[in-house]
Amino acid sequence: MYSILLTAWVPEEYLRPYRDTYHIVCPEPGRHISGQDLMDEIKNYHALFALGVQIDKEIIDKGERLKVIGNFGVGTDNIDVVYAKAKGISVVNTPSAVSDATAEHAIALMMSVMRGIVRFDGEIRQGVWFNEAFSDRNSGISGKTLGIIGMGRIGKLVCKKAQGLGMNCVYYNRSRLEGMEEMKYNTSYLELDELLKISDCITLHLPYSKESRHMAAEEFFSKMKREAYFINTSRGKVVDEAALVNALKQKEIKGAGLDVFEQEPNVSKELLEMVNVVLTPHVASNTLETRINMVNEALGGIIGVLEGRHVDNIV
Repeated sequence: MYSILLTAWVPEEYLRPYRDTYHIVCPEPGRHISGQDLMDEIKNYHALFALGVQIDKEIIDKGERLKVIGNFGVGTDNIDVVYAKAKGISVVNTPSAVSDATAEHAIALMMSVMRGIVRFDGEIRQGVWFNEAFSDRNSGISGKTLGIIGMGRIGKLVCKKAQGLGMNCVYYNRSRLEGMEEMKYNTSYLELDELLKISDCITLHLPYSKESRHMAAEEFFSKMKREAYFINTSRGKVVDEAALVNALKQKEIKGAGLDVFEQEPNVSKELLEMVNVVLTPHVASNTLETRINMVNEALGGIIGVLEGRHVDNIV
């Protein structure tokens, strides 16, 4: 019987369907297995399901029987994937499970910051009743142009949802979509500089890599419209947070909606103090339905690798 170690608690009802066939070890609620504890335990397991922990070379080396690592999420910058593969260890993630929830969250952040929802909520709770008849403090959404950077699964879903709100969508991607696919999503490819120049809102949907680190930096923000908004639900380190703070302070852009941060869980004090910024704590995929689907997609990939079957979510 194959053995699978989880690094954090998952409710038993979601593991029960697998227990007759696999030996699954899950820590108690509130306990995370990481660092030295993980190195001490991993040697006896065929698979590791990483939930919110770093998996480095030292941990991988201790996995004497390890065949596959599953990640609870689509991004794998917490795992040394190159080293794992070099040792013949597969890595799987959860690209399908998180896509729709993340796209929803990007749209929710966009609507919240462009229409000032959070700001108005805070003011009314403090007894402030905003009644300026001709304020330009906020922006409408219908008829505006959304620039999507990263036209993968999530970017495409954001495109469709934004179009449902009456937005015009353009995109920049490392490789351009085929013509038929552009027609399917009713979108147009633009070079990055042109996209930044014309978009009323920019939303990032990129994986983190050495190449994408600080993609959104000082020059990036300087090319955006002064009335434009910036949304990030991808990875915090894709953005130079100091440059973003400066762009907001200098009114180079109008506002931002952020679910991820460069040094999370630490968030810039300046961002915390800005009323034209909406912040959430890396929770784009945090709905119960999505989390259950993530468990099933990750375990499905793990089990597929262990049994020698083809899996679609291998990294």
